[in-house]
Formats: sequence, structure tokens, C-alpha cells
Amino acid sequence: LAFQRTVSGVEDDDEQDATAAVRAAIDQAGWTQDDAVETADGYELQTQIEGRRVAVRLLSQPGVVLVRRIVLATLPEGLAGRVVAHQSLVWNARVRCSRLAICDGRLCVESRLHAQRIDADWLPFTARAVAAAAQAVTPGLELLAHEPQVTDAYAEMFEITEPPEPAD
Repeated sequence: LAFQRTVSGVEDDDEQDATAAVRAAIDQAGWTQDDAVETADGYELQTQIEGRRVAVRLLSQPGVVLVRRIVLATLPEGLAGRVVAHQSLVWNARVRCSRLAICDGRLCVESRLHAQRIDADWLPFTARAVAAAAQAVTPGLELLAHEPQVTDAYAEMFEITEPPEPAD
């Protein structure tokens, strides 16, 4: 992408193209104003997963749109953080069309659509993939992050230890 950029402001054009493509895809997919709410930094889409409404965020960036849902609003520290990181990597090997990542200090499920793929087929598919992955991983990760006994048992099972204290 860096080699394709010029000083003439291609980034702004790409961002406008992605934003316009998102709006067109939302309209073509038939989302109502209640299901696709415009926000200051993109859109919030409501998808149906197993009969439940699950919101995902769309964030426009130059040439792409990020589809994202927060799984853990704060990252745990210490052993719980190491356990959550371990299980997140395990989940990354299993989820499809999305990944777990740290976004602005939070753990989220995200996927990226290039501007050329933003249409009435790919956008709903990607939103459902992110929502389904988030629904699948959230309960287990919350349990690992907030229940010390579960965290300790997981750490023992997978031989995860606290990092050694730094020597002075």
C-alpha cells in the first residue's frame, strides 16, 4: 500500500470511497435505520445471531473498513492477562473470517474489508462473522479474566506462569 500512495491525497479519496461503499452496501442489504446507525466514526450494525441482536461497529479507514466488536473492555493484568492472551491465540486458530486483537487497550474481534469488497454480500457476511465469533468467545474469556480459581486452573493445566520479577 505504501508504494501505491502518492502525495496527492489518495488516502482521503480512499476513505471517501470506503465510506460511500459502506453506505451503498447498507442500503442495498436492506438494513433499516434502527439496524444501521451512523456514528461519529462510522456505523453500528445490528446483526442477528441465534435469535439475538448483536451490535458490531464499522470504522472507516483509508481504503478499508474495520468491522469490530469489543470482547473485554479492559485487559486483565498478571496471570489472568497471560491466560486470556493464551486462550485468545487458541481462539484465533479456530474463528473464521475474523480475529481477536487488542484495539485501543481492549480485546476485540475484528475483520477488515478492503474498499473493493464492500458490497451488499460481503458487508453482512463480515458483520455476522464478527458477531458470531464475539458471541462464541466472550463467555469463556470473561470467565478467565474475572474468576481467579478458573484462571489458576487454566494456568496450571497449560503450565502458564507469572513472569519473573525484574532484578534491580
